[in-house]
Amino acid sequence: MAGRPDPAGRGPDQRRPAASGGPPGRLPYRRTGRPGPGARFNDMVASGELAAPLAIGRDHLDCGSVASPYRETEA
Repeated sequence: MAGRPDPAGRGPDQRRPAASGGPPGRLPYRRTGRPGPGARFNDMVASGELAAPLAIGRDHLDCGSVASPYRETEA
């Protein structure tokens, strides 16, 4: 199993990725892969259209579809 110490006691086995409990961290790259959006972001920074560092936040659903008094924007 990934993440468990190997029998020789050298620490966790890093040859296999550990199981993840959630979605991948790079959601913008999930379907198109890094060359698509990643290269475009790099080009936009290089041309001066955007300033680095970039912060990519999460994509919120339409507010009407998740209306709840407990959401951060509804109180």
